[in-house]
Amino acid sequence: MKLNMVILLFTLLPMTTIAKSVDGYINDFQYLSCYGIKNKQSDLKKKYVMASKNGKKRINKQLKALKKLKKANRC
Repeated sequence: MKLNMVILLFTLLPMTTIAKSVDGYINDFQYLSCYGIKNKQSDLKKKYVMASKNGKKRINKQLKALKKLKKANRC
């Protein structure tokens, strides 16, 4: 019984840490220059077309983060 609980705990734990918020992506992209932000946006827009449903959600969060950074850096 204890072994089953431990296995269940370890299988559910990684799933909760995978999801990243817009703020998490902002922290990842904060050191990009204006040129880097524009390149990253264009790359993500190309990938969006063929992405899965979950991939599209992730890409949307990344694009929102890049848009906020672009505004903050006045690009």
